[in-house]
Amino acid sequence: MKWSALFSQSGLAACLLAGILGSCSEPGPEPVIRINCGGPSLTVWGGMNWSPDTPFAKEGSPREMGFRAKDCKTDGIAKAGPQTLYTTVRGGNGFRYEFPDLPEGFYRVLLHFVDAKRGNHHRMDIWVGDVRVLRGFSPEESSMAPLVPTVSESIIKVVNGDGLVIWGDKTTGDEVFISGIEIYEAEVTTQLTPHLEPVASVPQAEIARRLRSAAGGPMRLVWTRTEHVDDPFQKKSTGELWGFDTEDDKGERPILKTLGSYARPTLTTDGSQVVYSDLRHGTCHVVSFSGGEPRKIADGYAGDVWKDPATGIEWVYVREGRRKTAGPVRRHRLDQPDVAEMIWNATESGQEFISYLQISGDGRRAAEVFPYPKAGVADLASADFTQLQRGCWPGVAPDSSERAWVFHGSHSALSLYDTPTSPVRNVPLNTIPEFPGRSVFHPRWSNDAAFLTVTAPEWQAETELYLGQFDPAFTKIGTWIRVTYNEVPDYFGDAWLARAAGGIPAEQLTREPAGPRPPPSPPLWSGLVYSWVNADQKNEVRDASGNMIRTCSLNLEGKAVWTRWFAAALRGGTFSADGPGIAAATEATSTTGATTVALSLLPTQEQAQRTVLHWEGRFRLQQRGRQLWLVGPDGASSELGSLEIGEPQHWIVALASEGTWRAWREGSPAATGTLPHDWSPRVPTPALIGGAIGVESPETWLGEIENLRLFDRAIDEPTVAALAADARERRKDRTPLPTTEVQATLISAAPPAVPAEIAPYRRSLAVCLYEIKAVQSGSLAVGDRILVLHWSVLGGKQTSPLPRPGESRLLRLEELEHHPEIDGEHTTSETDEFLPRYLDVGPLP
Repeated sequence: MKWSALFSQSGLAACLLAGILGSCSEPGPEPVIRINCGGPSLTVWGGMNWSPDTPFAKEGSPREMGFRAKDCKTDGIAKAGPQTLYTTVRGGNGFRYEFPDLPEGFYRVLLHFVDAKRGNHHRMDIWVGDVRVLRGFSPEESSMAPLVPTVSESIIKVVNGDGLVIWGDKTTGDEVFISGIEIYEAEVTTQLTPHLEPVASVPQAEIARRLRSAAGGPMRLVWTRTEHVDDPFQKKSTGELWGFDTEDDKGERPILKTLGSYARPTLTTDGSQVVYSDLRHGTCHVVSFSGGEPRKIADGYAGDVWKDPATGIEWVYVREGRRKTAGPVRRHRLDQPDVAEMIWNATESGQEFISYLQISGDGRRAAEVFPYPKAGVADLASADFTQLQRGCWPGVAPDSSERAWVFHGSHSALSLYDTPTSPVRNVPLNTIPEFPGRSVFHPRWSNDAAFLTVTAPEWQAETELYLGQFDPAFTKIGTWIRVTYNEVPDYFGDAWLARAAGGIPAEQLTREPAGPRPPPSPPLWSGLVYSWVNADQKNEVRDASGNMIRTCSLNLEGKAVWTRWFAAALRGGTFSADGPGIAAATEATSTTGATTVALSLLPTQEQAQRTVLHWEGRFRLQQRGRQLWLVGPDGASSELGSLEIGEPQHWIVALASEGTWRAWREGSPAATGTLPHDWSPRVPTPALIGGAIGVESPETWLGEIENLRLFDRAIDEPTVAALAADARERRKDRTPLPTTEVQATLISAAPPAVPAEIAPYRRSLAVCLYEIKAVQSGSLAVGDRILVLHWSVLGGKQTSPLPRPGESRLLRLEELEHHPEIDGEHTTSETDEFLPRYLDVGPLP
C-alpha cells in the first residue's frame, strides 16, 4: 500500500491550505468517516455526527482531558470540531487507527488536537499512511496556547485499495494523543507535490532533477552538517562541510569531513570554491568544492564573496577581529589574500561571533547589522547605512536592485523591502509543507535573487536544508524543495545557480582526484575506555588501530556551569556521565576487574565529607576537610593525600584486579593500599556522578573537574607521567582574570527563558542593564552603564528571580570577552544598548 500527501495546519496561525493544496476540492457535506477519539458518539446542532472510535482503534488508551467543554477555545479556528470533541483523546505511548475498507482514491484527512497543559510537554510524530505529516509536533506550540485546538489537514491518495492507517508516536515529552479524525473524499485536479514522499523514495538523482528544473540549469549547494543540535552557529568544532552538485550524479557529499567550525559557507562566484569562517579560531578559509586542503584567507569572519565585473577580481569580505563587533570590514583578493582594501569602519557590525554581511550584485550596497540588532543596508561609497528594523540575518538581493530583507525575531518570516524607503511587507517562511507553522533559521539569498536557502525546523535533530523560490512579485515563497534527507542537523546553507553566473566553466566540472586517506591516529593511551577532557574537546576514545570508537560527554545538572577553560564547575550542582561511554567503561572494567581514574580537581573550599566522584558499584572519591579519600562499595575508606584549596591538581588512582591500589598526585606517588572488590556485570549500568552520590543529592561538592579519564587496567608509571604532563600542559598558560565588584541598580532586564521553549538547551542567561552606583574594585566609574549576563536557567529549571528595575545589587563581574564558554549558551536579550558586557561570576542563583 502506498500513499502520497499534502497537508496544512490551522490554529491561531494563518491557515496554509490555499497555498499548499492548489485546486483541491473543499470537503463534501458528509465525510466518509468522522470519529470522536477516546469518547462516545456526538450529535451536534446542525446534524454533524461523530461516531465512537472503537471500531477503528488498534492501539492507545482512551482518557478524558480534564477540562470543561465550554473552556475549549474553538472560535476562529478553521474547521474546528465541537468543543465536546476535545474533552477526550486516545493515546499514551502511541495510538493507531486502521481503516481497511477505504477504496482507491484521494481523501482529505483532518486530524484534531488540543493540549490542556502549558509548557510544550507533549511532542509527537503523526503518520497518515507511510507519510509523516507532523514531526516533533506540539499542539500547544502550534496553537500558541493551551485549550486552543489545532487542525492538521492532509490530502492522501490510497493507491491500491488496501485502506489507510493513521498512527502516532511520541518524540520528546510524556504522551501522544489525538482528539478526532475526519476523512472526506477529495477530487484533486493538480499534480500532488512530491515534498512529503518517504525518505527512501527520494533518491539523490530525483533531488538533483528537482533542483535543476527549478533553477533552469546546473546548481550547487553547500552547508554545514553536525550532530550537535545546540551548535547552530558552529561556534564549536562540531561540524562537517557538505555540498551537492546537480551535474555529477554524486548527490550530497562531504567537502571537509574533519570536525571543525564551518560557519556561513559561501560558494564563490563561479561555484568552484567554498569560503567559510572558523568561529573557534576567528579565521576564514577557502577550499575547493571538490575538497582538499583549505587555504587561510585572513583573521576574522567572512561575510560574502563578490567579483568586480570591471576588473574580474574576486573579493572576500572579512570583518576583522575575534568576537569583536568593532572590527573593520576589509575585502581580500581571493587569489592574493594579502591584497586587502578597507570597506567599512563607520560603525560596529555583525554579532560578536559572526558576520551577516552580504554584498549586492553591483557591489554598491551591503546588508548587515550595524551592529546587532540594527539591521539595514549600507551604501559603501558614502559610508552610511539605512536602518530597516531591529533583527538579524539581513540580506540584500544579489543583483542591481535595492531589494533587501530582515529576518523576523520570531524566525518565521522575512520583512522584505523593494527599496530601503519602500513600505515593508511580510513574507512567511514557515510554509514548508513538512513543517507548517514551524520556525526556520539561517536564511540566505543565493546568487540568483529568485532563490534562497533556509534550514528547518529551527535547531532540531531533524533540521534539514531547503531551497525556496520567491514568486515573481516577491510576496511569498512559491516553491520549497527539500535538499537533505538525513535526520541529523544541517545548518547554514548557500546555493549557486549557473544561470546567474554565466555557467560553470567546463574545466571546473572535472573533479580533482581524491587524495589518499590519512592513516587513523593511534590511541593516545592503551586501555583508555572513557575520556572527557573538557567541554570544548572532541572527547573521543579510539581503538588499538586508532579508529574512533565513541565520544564521551558529561551532562550538567543543577547549579553547574562550564568554566572559561570549559571545565565542569560544580557550584551546588552535579554532572553525570551516561550513554555508551560509561556503559562501555563499565563493561570493560567488569571484564578486567581493574581500573584507573585520572582527573584534575580544583576544590574551592574546605568541605566535610563531600563526594567528588561516584562510580556506582566501583568506588567514590571523597573530600574530607583538606584530604582526598578513596571509598569502596562497602564503605571501607583510605586516605589518598592532601588537597590544595583553590589550586588545580591532578590525581590518579589505579585499582588492580587483585585488590591493591596506588595513588599519584601531580605524577608523584601519594599512597598505596588494598580495596577488595567484585566488579561483575551489573544491570542497570552503574552511573558516574560528579559532585555527589546522585544527581539529586542535597549535599554537593564545590569545585571544578576536568581531564576525566577511565582505564580498564591499572596503568603503569610511564602512563602516569604522561597523564600528569598532559594536565600541566593544558593549564600552563592560565591566569586569573581581574574581577570587578560594583554596587549597581537594575534599569531593565530581559525576561528569563522558559526551559521547555529552549530545549535542547538546559541553561540560559538573561542580559540585564545596570547603572553603577558604587565601585569597590575595577575600572568602572559611578554612573557608567553596563550589560550583565545572569544565569536564568540552570539544569533545565529557572533560577531564583532576577532583580527588579530599581533594585540595587552587589555584583562580582568579569569581562564577557574572556569567557568563550558563553558562546555556546542560550541568551535572552531585549536591549539595543551597545555597552560593555560582563558576566556575573558571583554565587549561582
